[in-house]
Amino acid sequence: MKNSIILILFIAFISTKLAAQSVGLGNTDPSVFSKYRLPETNLSSLWFNTGLNFRSDKRTDAAIGQVFNYGSSSLNSDFTYSLSPKYYLLKQTDEKWLSLNFIINENYGYSYSEQQVQDSTLYHNRNKSNQFNLNLQGSYGRYLSPGDLFYSFVSTISLAIHNNYYDDNQHSQYQEDKLQQYNVSFGIGWGKIRDVTPVVSAIRLQERLKQLNLLNNDLSEKTIEDLSEQFSKTIYYSQVHDRSDKFFWQDIEKTLSNDDVSLSGINQYASSYIKEIPNEIRFTRNEGITTGLNLMINFDNQFYADGYEHYGPDHLYTLGNVYLNLSHQLNLNSQVRFSLSLSGGPNLTKNSDINQEYIINSTMGYDYEITDRIVASVSNTFNYTILNYDILYGSRQSKLLSDNFSLSINYFIEDNLSLNAYYKWDYYNSRANDLIGTSKSAENINNIVVGFTYYVNRGFLYN
Repeated sequence: MKNSIILILFIAFISTKLAAQSVGLGNTDPSVFSKYRLPETNLSSLWFNTGLNFRSDKRTDAAIGQVFNYGSSSLNSDFTYSLSPKYYLLKQTDEKWLSLNFIINENYGYSYSEQQVQDSTLYHNRNKSNQFNLNLQGSYGRYLSPGDLFYSFVSTISLAIHNNYYDDNQHSQYQEDKLQQYNVSFGIGWGKIRDVTPVVSAIRLQERLKQLNLLNNDLSEKTIEDLSEQFSKTIYYSQVHDRSDKFFWQDIEKTLSNDDVSLSGINQYASSYIKEIPNEIRFTRNEGITTGLNLMINFDNQFYADGYEHYGPDHLYTLGNVYLNLSHQLNLNSQVRFSLSLSGGPNLTKNSDINQEYIINSTMGYDYEITDRIVASVSNTFNYTILNYDILYGSRQSKLLSDNFSLSINYFIEDNLSLNAYYKWDYYNSRANDLIGTSKSAENINNIVVGFTYYVNRGFLYN
């Protein structure tokens, strides 16, 4: 623990030195974030990734001699197939939202081999395998005008089915593993949290225009808001245009023209200096607060078979949930975030091992952009789970407490190369009461990672 404290103090000292030398976003009034209104978004994308591979070889060997004759034959063939469709939908305005993320992964493999020497028995083996994974996440919400009162519906489905069949001259074997999890949540709440990251890009553009003497005063609030809307659509341009960068900056210039600012005629250095803004390293900014109540229904079950069938216990919970989420921009360089969730309820499945489940989860975090290329983040997550068991299973209650603390610094040496320093401390403490007595266990884990990361293609934001 002493070494951990020394490391944290050292990183804090280095951060202070870097901050003293930093240029970029100043300590400007962050009210620009609260004024920002989410632009209307209507995006849908469908991807298909597929693969097909077939290989076959046949071999015959023969030897004829005066003493003996020898002959053998063998056949080997392999076939693999994979399919992975993905669908993404996001429709969002300041009054409602609809999001859907649908992913399927299916992999099928077949292999066959046989071998025979002279007129002896033909030996063969055959193997079939199939893996199917489905993940579906969807949410819908609408604000009840006027005000910040809203209702929401969230659903998550996860299904994994893995099959494997093998046979040869001696025996055959079949194995199946199935895991299914379903979650549905209905809720009502109050408040709004907006992703205001594009506002930082708009402010950075204003700042660099001043550095190039293309702008003397601040841009108008309307222009800042319009620029923010353009930057929020950065990732969408590549899905509409082949030369996405060209069309994106054409729209930026049209917006700047409202304040009589022009980018025409600037030299190559100035152009690169301006167009570097979308590639700057920064964390995701969120501004606002939400709180509410949810009624959650969770179901999970596991099945396994390898000649004998094994059923895992069914868990069907009806959980009440109270939550609070807060994220606030302290200034243009930093934000604090906090979340708290309290859940609990009974298990409705008969003959299940768990009767009730209660969960407390809380996260606190602080993010700081030291410069436009250095981001520091500190976070702590606390989780406390209580499970009440059926006494027939020999255990009355179990409690699990975990605390996870992390500290990271990312320095982008250039757009695609970063130096990363990361520290994480994990603490686990469990306690179980059964018919015999009480059992306890505790664990501390420290991780320190320092290294480089090269990005072949890096997106707009660092999350």
